[in-house]
Amino acid sequence: MSLDIKKIKDTYNEKGYAFPIEVMSEEEALSIRDTIEENESKRGSMHYVVKPYILMPWILELAKRQSILDPVKAILGEDLLLWDCEFIIKEPGDKKIVEWHQDLMYFGLNSDDLVTAWLAISLVNQNSGCMQFLAGTHKKGLRKHRETHNPDSVLARGQELVDEIQVDNSVDVVLQPGQMSLHHGATYHASGENVSNDRRIALCLLYVKPSVKQTFDSWDSATLVSGVDKYHNFSYEDISDKEYAEQAVEFQKMVDKRRKLLWRTATPQLAVDA
Repeated sequence: MSLDIKKIKDTYNEKGYAFPIEVMSEEEALSIRDTIEENESKRGSMHYVVKPYILMPWILELAKRQSILDPVKAILGEDLLLWDCEFIIKEPGDKKIVEWHQDLMYFGLNSDDLVTAWLAISLVNQNSGCMQFLAGTHKKGLRKHRETHNPDSVLARGQELVDEIQVDNSVDVVLQPGQMSLHHGATYHASGENVSNDRRIALCLLYVKPSVKQTFDSWDSATLVSGVDKYHNFSYEDISDKEYAEQAVEFQKMVDKRRKLLWRTATPQLAVDA
């Protein structure tokens, strides 16, 4: 699988996103879907479970895959931490939406040295509620948001940008199973309802430089996936080689609870006026 890394990097720097990027075959992506759904049949929904790689080490190996890491390294450099990871799942007929927002506004990180890799495990299109991006908005800096507390929002507080959004200029992030998109943490993005007859399943992987620090909390954790960590700003995550190891389950529960509480209560980053 050959990737044009320079083109991906140039597009990302110009637009704040790049897609579609071929990561794996459709057959492999659908096999991963089977694995996820088999796990869900035993343990419940995987939607928004924080850092599932702590529970299932095969996800961490996937996060280290060359076809995913190489474009990210071209943008951030050789040294990379996996800071977070979630499966994001929209059920068929799901009314949940994601308002126009910027990720970094609520992550508490002191830098924009973060890249989100969003891997499609199922078909992702307009009917299933694909993401939408607005090109170049990552260059605007962090902008003011309001909290709507919309019950149909996937976001913890229904966060949305105060800026007027030129939706007609947005691009639909249509992905086949096995393709991914990359986006900057300040890129305006949103997604709509899943009006299709199938689940929309994606794996969201968030990579940061080791120099990044957490400002919302006195503690945070991450796992080194490339290069070296000379800063040690994040606590080490001891990943078991066994699925759902007892110690891993307890650690993941703690991290999940802490992270979700933070998203519900933390003061957002400073923003510039619209």
